[in-house]
Amino acid sequence: MKSAKKERLIEGSKYPLLARLIVGSMLKIEDEKRLPHHVRLDTCMSRGVAIRKIQPVIDNTIEECLHSVVGNTYHTLTEKSLQQQLKTYLTSVRD
Repeated sequence: MKSAKKERLIEGSKYPLLARLIVGSMLKIEDEKRLPHHVRLDTCMSRGVAIRKIQPVIDNTIEECLHSVVGNTYHTLTEKSLQQQLKTYLTSVRD
């Protein structure tokens, strides 16, 4: 059910590619409880969890969401262009 709502939110957005990246990242971090000790990033940071514990979670989540964005199909030229730029960015960062 949550996945269907997520997809409707993304598809209904004025910026579906960016919505997929942002919403996907937020849900992966908070719903999958990836952060140490706390569910929300702001709580984790304000309660003194070390950056060295938070950074890998953020980086891995962004990479997973970038792969999701790059692997999806978009319809407008603007979205396709941004998708191609993100592909290039992802490839250059991983090398």
